[in-house]
Amino acid sequence: MASDLFVILCGSYEGLEVSELHGALEATGTDCSRKPTIPNVSRITCETAGAMKVTKRLALSFFLCQEILFSRASPRDVINQIRRGLNIPETSSFRVKVRRLRKAIPPQEVMKLERDIGEVLSSDLRARVDLQNPGTEFIMYVTCEGFVFGTKLGTTARGELKWRSNKMKPFKHSSTLQPDLSRVLVNLAR
Repeated sequence: MASDLFVILCGSYEGLEVSELHGALEATGTDCSRKPTIPNVSRITCETAGAMKVTKRLALSFFLCQEILFSRASPRDVINQIRRGLNIPETSSFRVKVRRLRKAIPPQEVMKLERDIGEVLSSDLRARVDLQNPGTEFIMYVTCEGFVFGTKLGTTARGELKWRSNKMKPFKHSSTLQPDLSRVLVNLAR
């Protein structure tokens, strides 16, 4: 069954992150369609199981999330939308993380949004906030062009690749390629 998903991209290589994502999706035979997006986010509609397989292959992305809301309005609009009855999954515990692109919103607004969204979700879901080991993690990514809100499904392999970096090796060679770029080339080659 196709779902609305989004991937938070690292933003270091303009356009390469999206090409890597779609290359990895094609390599695993996962059909998907692109949706309108905002900076550092790729929105897609595809099978969740196929996207989860692809997640572990990605080097230039951070998270795969199930999309609940996408809007070009103010980030504060998410609270009104939640109160109106979004399709929020049932959970016993949760946490909310708000991430921002550069200076889309001030740092103090990030914490206020997390707290306010948490209060609304807590009362609507009748679930408790658990910052250490939540059953569900809600992610909101805010840019100057809009925001996307959803539940985190998985983390990419980006963190694991740091342990393979040239800095961690006992010796270096001038022809050595960085592990994240090596992974990207494999994904682009399908």
